[in-house]
Amino acid sequence: AETVVANGLDQEAAKPLVQGRDLIVEFGLVASKKNGPLFGTILGAVEAARDAGEIETREQALAFVRDYLFTNPV
Repeated sequence: AETVVANGLDQEAAKPLVQGRDLIVEFGLVASKKNGPLFGTILGAVEAARDAGEIETREQALAFVRDYLFTNPV
């Protein structure tokens, strides 16, 4: 139990800052079997940036996605 507490594993998981539906609504991406891996890559990059302390809010996450799509056009 001490290891769990010491490593912060007793805390609830943070809710995602953005979800797949946000990629559809905010950026016009199309949900499809082909785009599934793209959605996963983008959402994973957002969470990695959050874990690294680069972003903290939904607005920052949306800006991150906007930049990501600009530098990695689909």
